[in-house]
Amino acid sequence: MSSFVKYVVATGQQLFSVPFPYLNRTHVQLRRNGILMLVTGDYDWQSPTQIRTRLQLPAGTLLEIKRVTPDASLINFTNGSVLTEADLNTAVKQSLYLNEELQDALAGYVNNAVSRFGFGGETVGMSTDELLAATAQSIIESTLLASLQERVTDIETNAESIIAQTVRLDEFQTLVNEIAYVDGVPVGNFAASLHEAYIAGDATIQTQLDLIGAATVDGLAWILDTNKVKVSPTETLATRLSSIASTAGDNAAAITTEQTTRLNADNALATSITGLAATVGDNAAAISAESTARANGDAANATNITNLATTVGNNQAAVQVLLDAYSDGSIATATQVTTLQATVDDNTASIESLSSVVAGIDGLAAQYTVKLDVNGYVSGFGLYNTGATSDFLVLADRFAVVTPGDDPVVPFSIVGGTCYMNNVVIDGANIKDLTVTSAQIENLSIGTLKLTDLSVTNAKIANATITTAKIGDAQITNAKIADATITSAKIDNLAVTTAKIADLAVDTLQIAGNAVTLPVAATLVGTPSLGETFSVLVSVSITNPLSTPMAVVGLPSAEINAVASTPSVSITSTDGLFSHSGSNFTDSVPAGVTRTYQLKARYIDNVRGTGSASVRAAALVILGAKR
Repeated sequence: MSSFVKYVVATGQQLFSVPFPYLNRTHVQLRRNGILMLVTGDYDWQSPTQIRTRLQLPAGTLLEIKRVTPDASLINFTNGSVLTEADLNTAVKQSLYLNEELQDALAGYVNNAVSRFGFGGETVGMSTDELLAATAQSIIESTLLASLQERVTDIETNAESIIAQTVRLDEFQTLVNEIAYVDGVPVGNFAASLHEAYIAGDATIQTQLDLIGAATVDGLAWILDTNKVKVSPTETLATRLSSIASTAGDNAAAITTEQTTRLNADNALATSITGLAATVGDNAAAISAESTARANGDAANATNITNLATTVGNNQAAVQVLLDAYSDGSIATATQVTTLQATVDDNTASIESLSSVVAGIDGLAAQYTVKLDVNGYVSGFGLYNTGATSDFLVLADRFAVVTPGDDPVVPFSIVGGTCYMNNVVIDGANIKDLTVTSAQIENLSIGTLKLTDLSVTNAKIANATITTAKIGDAQITNAKIADATITSAKIDNLAVTTAKIADLAVDTLQIAGNAVTLPVAATLVGTPSLGETFSVLVSVSITNPLSTPMAVVGLPSAEINAVASTPSVSITSTDGLFSHSGSNFTDSVPAGVTRTYQLKARYIDNVRGTGSASVRAAALVILGAKR
C-alpha cells in the first residue's frame, strides 16, 4: 500500500481522504505545493480517515498527504516483560510502514515520477481558471480602499517553511545512506550508477541515476543526478533532478535543481525549480526559485516565484517576488507582487507592493498598491484606473506635501482627519459651510457683495462712501454717524421705537392719496348686560380713498364682569367678509370701499347653566394706511 496520496484541489474542495493506515496522527503530514502545512493552524482532523483544510485552497493546488513514521523504536522490549498483542502489533506495523515509506521514496527518486522536493511556490499547479478568478477577485470585485485596508497576508512560503523544505535532506539521505553506510558505519568513498530502459505497456521509458559521495564519521557529502524520459501515445515526459549536499552533524548545505517538461495532446508544461540552503545549528538561510510555463488550446500562463529567507532563533526575515502573466481568448492579465517580512518573537512588520493590469472583453483596469503592515496596523496608498474612472487613495494618520531642499516647507497636510494649508492661492472657491475663527484681510476688494442675512455685532467704518444701500431687514443696536450725507434713502419697512430729532426742517410734506389715515375709534355708551347671543358693543366705519387696497389694523378692548365663565368676544364686518376672535387684528379694505367693523360679546355660564354678565367698558380703534 502506498504511504502517500496526492490531490489536485478542485474548486471549493476542503475535505480530503486519508486512504493509508498510520500509528499516530502526528505521523501524517500535509504539503501544499510542497510546503508543509501545520495541523494547529492549517487543517483539522474530521475523522481517522478524513482531513479538512481550514481555508479554501485555490483550485489546481497540489495537495500531498503523506505518512512519515519515525525511525526511533516506538516499543522497547526488555527481558521478562509481558508481550501484549498491542505492543507486538505496534512494533510490526512500525517496521512495515517504514519499509513501505522507503520503497515509495526510492521509487519516487529513481523513477522520478513526481519530483517536488519542497521548493514549490504557492501558485504551482494552479489552473488558468483559478488564476483568472484570483485576478478578477482582486481587481474587479474588491474596491481599492478595501484592498488597502486588508492586512498583508503572511508569505505562504515564509522563512521557517522555506528553510525547512530547502534543507530537508532526510528523504535524499534515505537513498544515499543505503550506499554510504553499512550497518551504520560510513564506507568512505562511494559511487553508484543505474541506467534502465524498458517498455511499460505502450510507453517507452529510460531512467538514469548517477551518484558519487563520501561518508566518514565527520560527515557526509554527495552529488546525485537523475534523469528520466518517457514517450507514450498520450504523453511525452522528460525530467531531470540534481542534488549537491554536504552535512556534518546539525550543519548542512544543499543545492537542488529540478527541471520537467510534459506534453500531451491538449497541454504543454515546463517547470524549473532551484533551491539553495545552508544551516548551522539553529541558524539557516535559503533561496528558492520556481518558473512555470503552461499552455493549452485555450490559454497560456507563465509564473515565476522567488523566495529568500533567513532565521536565527525566533528572528525571521523573508522576501517573496511573484510574477504572473496569463492570456486566453477573452482576457489578458499581468501581475507582480513583492512582499518583505521581518519577525522578532510575536512582532511582525511587512511591506507588500502589487502591480496588476487586466485587459478583457469587459474592459481595462490597472491597479498599483503599496501596503505597510506592522502587527496588523495597515497603512499605504493605492491607484486604480478603469479608463473611465480612476482612484488615488492614501491610508495614513498624517499625509503631507513637502518641498525639497535644505529649508523644506509644508504647504499642505492632513493630520488626524484635519486638513492644513499654508500660503494658498484659490482661483475659484465654492464653500458650503464656512466657519472662520479669526480673519485678517489686509486689502479686500469686492466688486459686488450680496449678504442675505447679515448680523454685525460691532462694526467700525472709518471712512465709508455708500452710493446706494438697500437693507431689507436691518437691526442696528447702536449707530453713530458723525457726518453722514445720504443723497437718496429708501426704507421699505422702518420700525423706530423712539426717535429724537433735535432740529427737523421739512420744506414741503407731501402725503400722496391720504397714504396715512388718522385713527378712527368708538367707545361704549352705557353698561349693557350680556346673554347667550352676541350683542354689538361698538361699531367703527373706515373708508379707503385710495386706488389701491388699504391695510387696516384693529385694536379692540372690552372689560366685562363675569361670575363663573369667560365671555366670548369677536369682531366682524357688516358686509360679512371679515371675522376675528381675540385681540388685535389686521384686514385689507379694497379701493373706494367703506367697511364697518363691530365689536361683539356674549356670555354663557357653563357652571350654573344660566346667568349674565355686564360690560363696564368697550372700545374699538381702527388704523388705516396705504399698502
